[in-house]
Amino acid sequence: MCEGSVCLWNVPTGELVKKLKLRHDVISVDEPVVIGNHKGWVRSVVFSPSDGKRIASGSEDKTICIWDVECRELAVGPLTGRKGSVDSVAYSPDGTRLVSGSNDKTVRIWEPETGQLLSTLNGHSHWIRSVAYSLDGSCIVSGSNDKTILVWDAQSGQIVCGPITGHDKSVTLRSHATHRFCLLLPRRPTPRHWVFRWDN
Repeated sequence: MCEGSVCLWNVPTGELVKKLKLRHDVISVDEPVVIGNHKGWVRSVVFSPSDGKRIASGSEDKTICIWDVECRELAVGPLTGRKGSVDSVAYSPDGTRLVSGSNDKTVRIWEPETGQLLSTLNGHSHWIRSVAYSLDGSCIVSGSNDKTILVWDAQSGQIVCGPITGHDKSVTLRSHATHRFCLLLPRRPTPRHWVFRWDN
């Protein structure tokens, strides 16, 4: 049924939601394409949500680069000004903003089309492990090596919730595809994992 295609299923109902035909020029895993030229390890990558034509990457070289997937070239950047490794990048749901977290303890908000820095948010006392946007793009959540979670207003940059405590290790976030949930994971295995639900 899905030969030569990617099929998207509704898991509860078993209904086929969408069938995407694969192009003949799709790259196989046997022939990976390398995009980029960071001067340090790449710590985080994310596709642009609206069309998937751009990839943002954060690196230990203290920069963020935004790549054109089709041309396989740098589209915007490198975005500089960090004092430490960029460990996490995430697009807003509408793709008009890019948030980054770094081991310089800051969360930064960027305009991804121009690379302009819009805001620098301070509140964590240690490295930022991960960042994510809420479903409606109004909030940003950050997890840190300081064992806390902060929730920020994406427009004002003010902390609207937190610090949320309770983990005994650093906190990493894994965002659900709908941005409705974030799984909060400690750095080392532990029975304590939290699910953070956005109340939009």
